[in-house]
Amino acid sequence: MDNVADAVAPGRLKYSPGAARFPESALTRSRRILIAVASTVALAVICAGCGGTTVDPVKLEDTLQPSLEKSFHEKIIYVDCPSGQKVDPGATFTCEVTFSDHKRKAALLEIRDKEADISTLGLEAIK
Repeated sequence: MDNVADAVAPGRLKYSPGAARFPESALTRSRRILIAVASTVALAVICAGCGGTTVDPVKLEDTLQPSLEKSFHEKIIYVDCPSGQKVDPGATFTCEVTFSDHKRKAALLEIRDKEADISTLGLEAIK
């Protein structure tokens, strides 16, 4: 070692900026985005319906679209969520998402609690 600054005490690892990062192949961009979406999206979208509480699909679509656009940095032209989805904690359902390139994906959503807080669990291509 030519430089004293390069010296490392025995038994210690040399500090290397950026060395703690995951390799790109271990955590792909899509997975990072999906993790961010799943951990941050909480949508409160309830509507009193006949005989119980249901998710308001219009409010959900209006909330889901900008959330996914922000997470994926892509324009979404259409979101279609089912009507009549009862607020049942733990229940999952899907909304169809259409990107500006006309690729369609299904967003898998989960109702987390009785207040209809909803998390995005994943996004898969529709075949």
